[in-house]
Amino acid sequence: MILVTENVANGYLGDYLGKVNDMHILTWEKRLKICIDVAHALNHLHYEMKDQKKIINRDIRSPNIGLDENLGAKIYNFRFSLFFPTNQNDTALYPKKLAGYIDYIDPEYRKTRKLKRESDVYGFGVFLFEILCGRRATDPIYKTESDKGLAHIARRNFSIGKLEDMIDPLLKEKTHENSSVLNKGPNKDSLNTFIEIAHQCVEKTQNHRPTMKVVVKELEKALFLQRQMTTPAGTTETVTMEGMRSKGRTKLTWDELPMTELIMDQLIWDERMWDENLTAHDVIDFFHHNDMPELRRRNIKILVSGYFLGFHDPFSNLLLP
Repeated sequence: MILVTENVANGYLGDYLGKVNDMHILTWEKRLKICIDVAHALNHLHYEMKDQKKIINRDIRSPNIGLDENLGAKIYNFRFSLFFPTNQNDTALYPKKLAGYIDYIDPEYRKTRKLKRESDVYGFGVFLFEILCGRRATDPIYKTESDKGLAHIARRNFSIGKLEDMIDPLLKEKTHENSSVLNKGPNKDSLNTFIEIAHQCVEKTQNHRPTMKVVVKELEKALFLQRQMTTPAGTTETVTMEGMRSKGRTKLTWDELPMTELIMDQLIWDERMWDENLTAHDVIDFFHHNDMPELRRRNIKILVSGYFLGFHDPFSNLLLP
């Protein structure tokens, strides 16, 4: 296999992790976008290649994620990759030689030599925790805490409700000497969605992990939630039509799309029905669990803001350019 790749204008993600000065440019939203880029690429290898081909990468980790001039992420290094034979119906391979790096290897693959797409999902889950914690999985701090590595520590802290203690300090702010809270980087809903899918990815057994299709949807949901309108204190601000009119405005900018107590109950292509009693999570879940190719993500946001402002046409021009 010959692979032609673009130049890496901003280096590799692994070179940023653990370096405070470099990590400052990686805001929570930029980190989410990087994760989504990698998730889409991995999903393509697993499910979207021509002629029903599939590739298992076996080496998803931060040093192999290149960043372009816009901090868009791409997977580099396919030396451990394996093709599924096109005529193979089974979903697993049994390679004779174990390959990959110990801190990222699927424990079930390591034990049984059964390699599945969910083995890549495990490595991607470790990568998500690297992004969340701001450190590479190989950082000595994890080895001093447990010889089982970052994924084990994350699972343990998740189970006892202390995972937020591991979050990159750059994403938090001090309230007093021994306490900190999330700053206006990640909001609570976005963070919880991210943590939940990351935890699912590093489940010990392959059958308990999500597919990359599911991972992509959950990460996009986390980004969608992150783009809620928040106050500097990190609380959600409700935007009303009355409030907009009092300011002499009838449109929202892209970053002001309201996502509070304002949700669509159901959508039929030629008939739209609304329910003001639903929550912001309902609309997100609706769009992620319904196959509606006519509605792209930009239109979803327009639809939500359109209802909030009292318009019934979800494709009204509600956004300022």
